[in-house]
Amino acid sequence: MTSVTIVSDISHETGWIPVLHMVNMLRQFTDAAFHDVSSVDYNKLQKFIAVNKKRVRSSSDEDCVICVAASAHSAKKLVHHMKQFRGFSRSYIWIIDSFWTDAASENKDVLDKYFDHIIYTQSFDATFYRGLFGERAFCLPWGSDVLDLGSASSERKYDLLRMGRQPPEWDDDDHTRQRCEQRGLRFSGRPPLRRFSEQAASDLMRDSYAASKFILAHSNIAAPAPYTHPTKAYITARWTDALACGAAIAGVPPEEDIGLLDWPEALLRFPDIGLESGLDILADAVGRWTPEIARRNHLEALKALDWRWRFTTLADHMGLGFPALDQEVDRLEVRIKALS
Repeated sequence: MTSVTIVSDISHETGWIPVLHMVNMLRQFTDAAFHDVSSVDYNKLQKFIAVNKKRVRSSSDEDCVICVAASAHSAKKLVHHMKQFRGFSRSYIWIIDSFWTDAASENKDVLDKYFDHIIYTQSFDATFYRGLFGERAFCLPWGSDVLDLGSASSERKYDLLRMGRQPPEWDDDDHTRQRCEQRGLRFSGRPPLRRFSEQAASDLMRDSYAASKFILAHSNIAAPAPYTHPTKAYITARWTDALACGAAIAGVPPEEDIGLLDWPEALLRFPDIGLESGLDILADAVGRWTPEIARRNHLEALKALDWRWRFTTLADHMGLGFPALDQEVDRLEVRIKALS
């Protein structure tokens, strides 16, 4: 009998809401037991003992654990928790911010000993992960709950929605609003910050993304921050969730990691982070915007970005079947057919 356990070390802070929603989807569609260890801390001695104990394996080949981590630095903590309840025949660690490859190198011994498969999120690091872990490593790219939280609505009350970190010129919402109003553009500033709940995930996409024609988002290289990678440009939920809701993304995109979003008018590229030049480009694009753009963005996101496709890849890799996931994929295909 298939038995899946999910162990999550994902913070409940605002920036991780899309990942936490994804984890809840995964546990629901696989009927998994669930352990959230994000608020639990273990001292160095506990971690040392955990990673030096012999690994215990289950006798059933269908007894699997999936650990979801922000980075590979969570490996020792996750191992400590896994050993508190029982062994597993197979273990997976899904690393969301896998661009922090140094963390994987530093924890290679633990990853080799206790995790049978390593899942990385940014495809541009394939050579690194395959070189370090061989066939045990595979990629599950960023996604979104396109089917249930996405939208193809033609009614958009905002021309531009600011999301997340921005370069200094764009960081003052009052100033940006004034400059937008001078061009006849309707601007919405950053949505309220909140901790995770399923309602927070739903509200963010339905009340903010789905109400906007364009989402302002710049690459982490164009708009760096202390917590972003200094040299690798990558997409995050701002890109996938925006497109799921039919909105296009305006800004300087992370070209290194943009292959997932490769369809017409998904992106409105700015040549630089200048406010005035960017708003001039945006004003022209808003003048040409039609509801068809929202429909196409939502449709293409259904085809390429829905988390259900990632879960199907994972299930195939595990060699396991999940009836609830199969039903979700059926729903997804019906929606795609209806919009095509």
